Amino acid sequence: FIQTDAAINPGNSGGALVNARGELIGINTAIYPRTPTPDGRGTYTQGAEGIGFAIPVRTAKAVLDQIIKHWHVIRGWIGADYADIPLANGATSRQQGVMVMRVVPESPAAQAHLQPGDILLKLNNTAIIDQIDLRNREAALTPGVKAHLEGLRDNQPFELDLTVAQRPAPSTTGA
Repeated sequence: FIQTDAAINPGNSGGALVNARGELIGINTAIYPRTPTPDGRGTYTQGAEGIGFAIPVRTAKAVLDQIIKHWHVIRGWIGADYADIPLANGATSRQQGVMVMRVVPESPAAQAHLQPGDILLKLNNTAIIDQIDLRNREAALTPGVKAHLEGLRDNQPFELDLTVAQRPAPSTTGA
């Protein structure tokens, strides 16, 4: 998402987010309003002040292209839930990578023997910054292609390859 302080009122989802040159940069999606304040009549109001979020136009265009071509959106899926690596005691900055929290049975991750507790550091030879980075890169993978993961298991380096699948409907993953 793009975070913006542009005024986005309730009901404006789907509206254009444009830059100072009038170029489309995103599609307004949601607002996180400031705390409601009394309006003098004993009721609370929420205006457009606060933080707005927009889907980047690049993402919206990719989704549109997939819908036109396939009649639905296709996302890559490795079959694991992951989270950012917790801060070590006394640490002030977070380590790059993610920790595997759950492996979906019979998923590509399960077939490749990925395990809960594994630390994933690279996808296809590129460092994994955090869970958002991996989630976006995983979704962009084409189902059927091979993906290469590098990480740590019990502080020992490991590498594995898996075949990316199409992300199933949420109810079929047990999530």
